[in-house]
Amino acid sequence: MKKKYFLLALAAISMAACSNDETENPVVYAEAISFSATIGSPETRAASTATDLQDTYFATGEEVNIGYTAAGGSTYTYAEYTADEHSGNTNGFTLKTGEELLRWPATGTIDLVAYHPSTVDAGTEEFAVVADQSAAADYCASDLMIADKIEGKARVDGTQSFTFHHMLSKVVVNLTAGTGITDEDLANTTVRIKTVKTAALSSGAWSAKGGETTEWITLGTGASTAAIIVPQMITGTATDPIDFIEVTVRSNPAVVWKTTATRTFTANTVNTYGLTVNMSGIALTSTEIAGWSSTAADTDTDAITL
Repeated sequence: MKKKYFLLALAAISMAACSNDETENPVVYAEAISFSATIGSPETRAASTATDLQDTYFATGEEVNIGYTAAGGSTYTYAEYTADEHSGNTNGFTLKTGEELLRWPATGTIDLVAYHPSTVDAGTEEFAVVADQSAAADYCASDLMIADKIEGKARVDGTQSFTFHHMLSKVVVNLTAGTGITDEDLANTTVRIKTVKTAALSSGAWSAKGGETTEWITLGTGASTAAIIVPQMITGTATDPIDFIEVTVRSNPAVVWKTTATRTFTANTVNTYGLTVNMSGIALTSTEIAGWSSTAADTDTDAITL
């Protein structure tokens, strides 16, 4: 009986020793880097709509390209990650199937960069928006964003949080029913704008590529629609107005509002146009240009009726 108790005591001591070994001498593996992100200085909005898609956080499942290099280096190792469902204005990210995890080095520090969409990296010099952005996926594919570079981070720094900034410009068109038009008509109204399609990288800023032909960009169908366009300047005059916004109500002929002014679209700005649609034409009731990251705005109250 004493021998039995002695063996049990030895077993207990052995188990305690194993437990202590595991606590004091853990097996160390290269740790995967974890990421989160916000979209720079977001505005507060009551709810997400078609016109504020990806204003303050990434749409679930959107892909970003994340890279790292030794601190001060210039050659990056990249992997694609997908955005998790947002919490507040923040997304976590999950490694895309088939990609290799980015891991902390055992020693030293690293720099990190991130881009959206995932087709973009530090070497990208040209980017084109999608001509028809009526589908959310095509709108998101046009929403070029680059995160602030994160520098000099080590494994002990934990989750790395990126702040992304919109590199292009956004146009929102809000329609109001006028004479002879119903809300149902507006729900079946397609909106397009005429603009330059392709962007090129110039001195670190994205702007319209020279020599490109102008194209119609489809915002979508409904009373409030939005699209991403390339930063650029559109110049119309009283003697030489140019096509700008086209509205098609149901199967009626398209009506085009021509701009007689110079309109400048810069990076990370929202340009909002309020149009009253009448059976006899459309009237520009107001324009608003506001930063995606700001509530400040300039308002043009000129009214023009076709």
